Amino acid sequence: MALILHHYRHYSSMAFSLQKVLGCKHLAHDSDDYWRCYIRHMAGSGAHPSSTCKMAPSSDPDGVVSPRLKVRGVAGLRVIDASIMPLITGTNLAAPTMMIGEKGASLIKEDWGYGD
Repeated sequence: MALILHHYRHYSSMAFSLQKVLGCKHLAHDSDDYWRCYIRHMAGSGAHPSSTCKMAPSSDPDGVVSPRLKVRGVAGLRVIDASIMPLITGTNLAAPTMMIGEKGASLIKEDWGYGD
């Protein structure tokens, strides 16, 4: 954003810090290669990481977690958080993540023979 604003006359007098990223200093500033490098070094997930451990049926080779929230190929491990969502929601993750937690708790109780 600072780079875009820097090109406008109104903002050009403001002191924007456009320091080069350490891992990209070898590239010409403002080149396509520089910005590709910049994005690889500076991009982040923000405050709501999700969809990193997809829940899917066993027929899906990209699935990591079963519908019972068990990690495939690892005995005794479940994932019960926003990472199991196959797709990122378009809303805040708080409510669906709480729902996943409640469902996970119910599945664990069910597996251990405890009723609700």
